[in-house]
Amino acid sequence: MKPRHLALLLALLPLSLNSTARAADSPTAAVDGTWTSKLKLPRGGELLTVLVIDQGKFTHRVTAGGVVQFHSTGKVALEEMKPFKLMAFTGVVWGHSEAEKLDLGEDRRSPYSLHEGILYMANNFDKLRKDEAPRLDAFEKNRP
Repeated sequence: MKPRHLALLLALLPLSLNSTARAADSPTAAVDGTWTSKLKLPRGGELLTVLVIDQGKFTHRVTAGGVVQFHSTGKVALEEMKPFKLMAFTGVVWGHSEAEKLDLGEDRRSPYSLHEGILYMANNFDKLRKDEAPRLDAFEKNRP
């Protein structure tokens, strides 16, 4: 190995170790990342849902035709209620745009499963909600 390559490797090693330590310290390390789901609409077009989870915080954005339909942020924690794994969403602030910030006023818990790189999440199974039918969403992880 050439000395300049070795010097570069040694210079980058702390960054790599710091990144690994940061991921291991995350309470949501198993699901940290950017996840995307696409849903074809019956009347044409599609909904694009992007869920970003990073160290116990989340951002959730739904767009149609490039226009934000729903945006929310808050905290997320992973819980276990054997044999199920749950994502607990708390302190949720939402709106029909990123600028609109309304308190959701309730916590939500969604059973989830990771299988072959797909995040499956069951929504609205924790409580019956008007105009929100239970559903299963499948998210693919975006690769950097």
